[in-house]
Amino acid sequence: MKLVRFAFAFLGTCCLAISLNASHEVITCKSPDGKFALRHVHAEQQPYAGDTMIIEVATGKTVLPLDSNWNIGYLKLLWSRDSQRVSYFAQNGDGYSTRVFFRNGSSFNESKLPELPSPQVPSKAAATTEPDAHTTRRVEPMEWLKAGDLVLESEVLNDAWGRAASKITIGFDQENRASIRNVEQEKGSIVDYFLLMPADLFEGPPSVWLRHARTGGEAYLCNAEPREKHVDEKNGYMSCSGDGAQASFDVALFRHRDGRPLLALCQAGEPEVERGAFRLLIPILL
Repeated sequence: MKLVRFAFAFLGTCCLAISLNASHEVITCKSPDGKFALRHVHAEQQPYAGDTMIIEVATGKTVLPLDSNWNIGYLKLLWSRDSQRVSYFAQNGDGYSTRVFFRNGSSFNESKLPELPSPQVPSKAAATTEPDAHTTRRVEPMEWLKAGDLVLESEVLNDAWGRAASKITIGFDQENRASIRNVEQEKGSIVDYFLLMPADLFEGPPSVWLRHARTGGEAYLCNAEPREKHVDEKNGYMSCSGDGAQASFDVALFRHRDGRPLLALCQAGEPEVERGAFRLLIPILL
């Protein structure tokens, strides 16, 4: 399937070993103080199952097992500036979830998150008549604030009607118990308009290419470039590298004088690209 290669493309250069017992190790997402990191060890043959843990960098000792015998999707550790708090983001199947841990000496204790509200989906979602449309739910840590709060992004993405997302701020008391401080629905952006583009314009649904643009094709997200570099919601611009079957492309959001959106797509390999023009202009209404 075309979709499979995006989730596991990063493993393509690792599958050269012929030994059934061969494994590959990745150490990434070091804490700001350099004492801890994320370690992932996986088999170099299908189904690439492996173990993920937080280790002590100096000794290589496991201080916190995270996931075992799983087929890696996307994952990262997001550390607070003082290295005392960390959130673990991982993909399991069609879902993306977050766990939070607080440092206790040389170990970590988990702080259970409260039940998080789902973002408000658009009214057209109820009228969708595509029961087989793929839906993905994602809760990703975005930022640790100076005050010690954690900002999460909660997103529901459906290939038939688009997406809905909200920013959730989580606070912690002196015993590190978590509670919701604020929930803010995200406004529509170029991402929402991009997801409404016809799927036959791309090698796979727009949702797949949104994920590819956000991650730069990296599965270990600490190694990826900042998301804003390729998905600039504030200025209405997206860029995405291709994969051989799909050409690289750029997307820009313009506005008519009356405020109506106009989405422009520029794909590499088209004659217009050499002249710096956009090949396709598509008016889309949410």
